[in-house]
Amino acid sequence: MAGCGGSGPSGQSAASSPSPDQITQRYVALAHSYWIAYKTAEGDIPTFVRVCWGGDAQNPATVDPVACRGIAEAILLPHEAFVRNLDSTPAPAKFAHDDTILRTQLPMAISALKAMAAAASAGDRVSVIQYMTNYVNDMVPSVLDALNEVDPTVLHT
Repeated sequence: MAGCGGSGPSGQSAASSPSPDQITQRYVALAHSYWIAYKTAEGDIPTFVRVCWGGDAQNPATVDPVACRGIAEAILLPHEAFVRNLDSTPAPAKFAHDDTILRTQLPMAISALKAMAAAASAGDRVSVIQYMTNYVNDMVPSVLDALNEVDPTVLHT
């Protein structure tokens, strides 16, 4: 009975800690659910690039501050939730390097997104492009590569 989580002969519950496999499964599931939530919030990539980066030419005239602010605010939520959840989800040893990247780069990306949203609120198209560039540089390739290592079932682009 004690092995099944019941009380042992002394009346105390058997302490159990997650196995390395359970830790890996939890960590991968966390990364996977984060990415799905992020991609859902981000929406259509060409739209995100056009309204927040001025398209491939990074043309301030084509930045749409209102639409950009909406996307930035939407994608902040899964980023911030993931960073918070990392604090309560231990990384398996095999993902230690990836975990360090996620814990380092994502706060910088969040900061760039907040600055981008503020610039968009102010209608400052040039700064929107600057902060979008910072955001992309914070995410690509380091965060995407780390996520590809952790959860290879999804292509992180």
